[in-house]
Amino acid sequence: MQSFAAVHWHGGVDAFLGVEGGREWDLGLQTRGRVFFLQRSVGWAWGAFDLQQQMVERYEVAGPFRAIVAVANTAGAVLGQLGAGWNEPGAASIFGAPTAIESRVLLVEDVAEWPDEKGVEEMALRFAARVDLAFGGPGTRNLDCGPEPGRFTPRW
Repeated sequence: MQSFAAVHWHGGVDAFLGVEGGREWDLGLQTRGRVFFLQRSVGWAWGAFDLQQQMVERYEVAGPFRAIVAVANTAGAVLGQLGAGWNEPGAASIFGAPTAIESRVLLVEDVAEWPDEKGVEEMALRFAARVDLAFGGPGTRNLDCGPEPGRFTPRW
């Protein structure tokens, strides 16, 4: 199995993206490297956070809660599937693009109460910005920089 989403008896949600979240990629000029897909990862996290919100509401699950986003094997990797207008892996201009320094990225956020639908969106976009920062970016590469800068336009 390449990816999964699961709900545990305690009400927690786990998701594993496998090759849907990143893989070895031709970066041009006969160079290969590891690329993680930011838009797709944000989409999966957003979906898992939304599922958690639905379970909390339906079954009246009490907090506190912990949201975790983890990415393994990140050292030297780049982000791809960015917001519209950003340079993507494989483009000539990707050389010199920021890369992850750490061997893994682990982001944790504790909340007393699980957020509502709007709060889930904000949480997903916060995690997206933090993943971008962990990969040496400015924290905005999940957002479009083209005709409508600052907008998150899912492309997964």
